[in-house]
Formats: sequence, structure tokens, C-alpha cells
Amino acid sequence: MLTKMIERLNSGQVPPWVKQIEELTKGATAGTKMYPPNTGLKGGETIEIGNTSLKVYYQGKAHTDNDIMVEVAKQKTIFLGDIVMVRRISSQPQDGDINGQINTIRFVLTTGNKVYVPGHGKTGGENVPKKTLAYLENLYSAVKKYYEEGLSDFEMKEMVEADLKEFSDWSGFDSIGRVISHIYLEVEEESFLQ
Repeated sequence: MLTKMIERLNSGQVPPWVKQIEELTKGATAGTKMYPPNTGLKGGETIEIGNTSLKVYYQGKAHTDNDIMVEVAKQKTIFLGDIVMVRRISSQPQDGDINGQINTIRFVLTTGNKVYVPGHGKTGGENVPKKTLAYLENLYSAVKKYYEEGLSDFEMKEMVEADLKEFSDWSGFDSIGRVISHIYLEVEEESFLQ
């Protein structure tokens, strides 16, 4: 867990997933107390556990602002968390940064790993992060194109959906409108910074 997440938990901030778990368990987890670790990570650490070395990567805000990836170098395996999800659209796009996620996945593909473990879905080879990368790049390009044409987020929804039809069978695609709205805000912010 990143140091910044431990600080949030110790300050009393309750992550949204706590409520989600309570809802999914129909209240069975209500009142469960969280005990965050006492040592946080920053990225770049190598942790030795027995004969296994774990390398921690943090590339900045991606799916959230506290995504880490853990590599088991000896096995050429990397655990990607929700930075990569197989055939699944993010349910909380407001927590992320699409360009950060794109750049993080591009970085992952330079690590030389052979096995990629996503946050959701089946483990596999380079095709696992590459498919998520293709989705994110196409999504960003479509939103940016229609933004530059002067369309609002709600006006471009059907066109973006059509541009992303190869991903239409992914879980969460039916609620892609709110993802478009979030990416629209990111594109708009970038236009002001230029």
C-alpha cells in the first residue's frame, strides 16, 4: 500500500470500496475495522520474501492515484491491479487519469515480463495489457476528436460508442456515458493547459 493511502486511512477517510463490500455482503461486513499497514510504499522498492524478490512499481495516477504494480522478476510475472482489467470498463472513472493509465500500461510493456495478472479477468501474455491499452487509446482519441469538433459529452456518446464497437461486449460498456463524461473533462482541462 502506498504511503499516501495509509495517511488517508489513518486520517479517518473511508475508501469507497468499504461501502461496496458492505453492500455486496448485505451488511455482513458492517463495523469491520480497517488496520492499515504501518509501513508504506513509494514505488521502486524491492521486497525480499524468502527466495522471492518482489519489485514495486508506481508510475503515478492511473486507475486511481495509488495504483501499485508488483513484479516477481524470477517468474517474469507482474501483478497489475486495476490498471488493467480484462474485458471490463472501469466503474469509477472519476478516480483515474486516462493518460496516466495509458502511460503506465506502455511502461508495463517495457518491463520484459511474460505473465500479466490483471485486477479483473484472466491472466495471460502481452495481449492482456495490450487490449486494455487499445481500448483506452481508442476511447481517448474518440473523445478528443469529438471535443475538438465542438461536441458536448452527451452529444458525442453515440459516436464514441460506434467508434468503440469492438469493445461493446465488455462488462460495463452499457454505462460508458459516464466514462465519456470524465474523459471529456480531462480533454477539456488539457486544452486549457496548452
